[in-house]
Amino acid sequence: MSFNEQPQVPPMPSAPQPAPDMQRTLRELSDPKVKVGNLGVSVAAVTTVVAAVLAIIAMFLPCVTVSVGGFFSQTVSLIQGDGWIVLILAIAVAVLAVVRQALAAFVVAVLNFLLWLFETINTGHVAGEASSYSDLVQLKVSYGAGYWLWAVT
Repeated sequence: MSFNEQPQVPPMPSAPQPAPDMQRTLRELSDPKVKVGNLGVSVAAVTTVVAAVLAIIAMFLPCVTVSVGGFFSQTVSLIQGDGWIVLILAIAVAVLAVVRQALAAFVVAVLNFLLWLFETINTGHVAGEASSYSDLVQLKVSYGAGYWLWAVT
């Protein structure tokens, strides 16, 4: 054998492939479909669209109620603040799920989650600051249906 020759290596056997019936079964189990008319729709896409619709509804429901000393009470919904961002994100997630762009829908849903996390932390921080004045006035902050509905989406 000369210096430039490569040693003979026997070919590696290919991995056994599952039978075609097994491949179809695995594909069906990994992405189950729901029949809507004559169309098979992914369960994940339906769930994503339903969650987006719930997030849109949550923006118009009472989110936070602040009561000060029993004399003043104010209830706000998210649409009065950053709710328009959530509306855009929810509509984007629903559209992306319908056109079967699962990864893009997931990324936008993560952005929606991060906004929810920011709003939750910010509300707690503001309530904590306001409670430092509790010697003067009794302050109560409570979350409404809009907050909890947004939290589960």
